[in-house]
Amino acid sequence: MKRMLKALALTLVLVLVLSTAATAAGPPTIVINGKTMKTSDPTVIENGRTMVPLRAIFSELGQPVNWNPADRSITSGNIWLQVNNQTAYVGDTEITLDVPAKIINGRTYVPLRFIADSLGKNVKWVPESNRVEITEKAVKLPLSIALETPLEGSFEGNTLVVKFGLKNIGRGYISKVKSVKLEVDRENGIEVATKTFYDIPLNIAPGEKKVVTVRFENVTPFNVNIIGIHDYNSFVLE
Repeated sequence: MKRMLKALALTLVLVLVLSTAATAAGPPTIVINGKTMKTSDPTVIENGRTMVPLRAIFSELGQPVNWNPADRSITSGNIWLQVNNQTAYVGDTEITLDVPAKIINGRTYVPLRFIADSLGKNVKWVPESNRVEITEKAVKLPLSIALETPLEGSFEGNTLVVKFGLKNIGRGYISKVKSVKLEVDRENGIEVATKTFYDIPLNIAPGEKKVVTVRFENVTPFNVNIIGIHDYNSFVLE
């Protein structure tokens, strides 16, 4: 009997400690694109879900929102949800919410992850610092590059060193050429070297150009005053 009482007491202590720790942690901090969301109404946790004040979250995300008092529904763009209704819509897609919008202390609260996901944001929970980070999803812009006429060709022993320009003619930032197959021709059109190059650093914005240097080993020296270089349309960019 004493052992049972001790075990029960230990269990109660553990529950008390865990409950105290959870309370001490408090509601998470919401960070949107590196900026902490500030609101007079605190964030609330409902059944493990982060609930945030309606006006505050939509304002921080730069999204207009409408409150319809007749049926206590919320609309923003193609998002529709309703107080105490677990069914929500994004366009024509029906979504079942774990926790619906609620009225808490006279304020309307909405589920943070649902709102952020519906607006195409990245949502990340950082437990170590008890915060939720919301960021914009990266948009991949079209990448394109132009290989310009070689600027210089020379030999270092049997290594052919070629310098040429690469210009960013796309709409996205190019950090590097992940791979490209290049061919060097003599002035008479005879191929003298072919090689695939990897991870050529560029770091050029749209419209910018960078001169790069590549080396072809084991090439018999020849007159390099006039040479041609081709890429077989094989650029893989990042």
